[in-house]
Amino acid sequence: MSILQNLNAKRADYGAELMSSTARAVMVVAAKGGVGKTTITEVTSTVLQDSEVPHTIAECEANRRIEGRVAAPVTHHPLHKETVAQLARNPDLLNRYWDGVYRQYLAGPLMLGDLAANALDLLLRWASDPPTNAALQQGANWKFVLVATADPESLSGTLKSAAGLAHVLPEAERWIVFNEIAGPVDLAHPGMQEFVKRANCQGPLLLSMCRAPHFSILRAQGGYFQTAMTATPTSLLRHGMDYLEAGRAICGLRDWVLDSCGIMRPVVKSLLKT
Repeated sequence: MSILQNLNAKRADYGAELMSSTARAVMVVAAKGGVGKTTITEVTSTVLQDSEVPHTIAECEANRRIEGRVAAPVTHHPLHKETVAQLARNPDLLNRYWDGVYRQYLAGPLMLGDLAANALDLLLRWASDPPTNAALQQGANWKFVLVATADPESLSGTLKSAAGLAHVLPEAERWIVFNEIAGPVDLAHPGMQEFVKRANCQGPLLLSMCRAPHFSILRAQGGYFQTAMTATPTSLLRHGMDYLEAGRAICGLRDWVLDSCGIMRPVVKSLLKT
């Protein structure tokens, strides 16, 4: 082997010199906005808390949205539209941004990530660097929850995301969660079954729409779990409801929270096995 061939063979060795980490990560991602990604993050955090799994949340969004809605500590990594464009152009800025998220991951024991729409593209670009990819062990100890809806743009983008993850981080576990926020999802439909086959992810899991009356008012009260636990009919009277309407709304929210946590529990169970 020539000296240049030997040097080329060592390109990916740098990451192996980093301390091997037992930390774990669950990253909630989506190919487009408005698919309920932050809702999935909040529900997953609630299940982790219920399972007594210590974790932090990395919020890679333009604005703080999840802080105060969950019990876990949240670190905000600002990702504005202008920032996305800068990171896409400048490898040094790209590394600086995701290295910060990676440091939160290394602090362990578990990081739950809430990534802005299309932030996964930047993460995969960062993870494609040989030393970084080696440090990530090609995605070992990482799980990605891809949130999709029945919207065609969401479906096509999710396939692209799944393929990118399989290529760059082949050791990462991939899950698909459908959110019915954009309409019903028929998992028995042949077209949907073909989609799931092509995506080659675990699941799919299906999160139903919350049918609780006055859901928009309930959502504005704070975290879903917190509101379901603490809201009373009296506290909702100022929003124009009577006692009966308020009681139905609270009961509907509680049912939905319990159902949603049950739907996301398989992801957490798989996490506890590793």
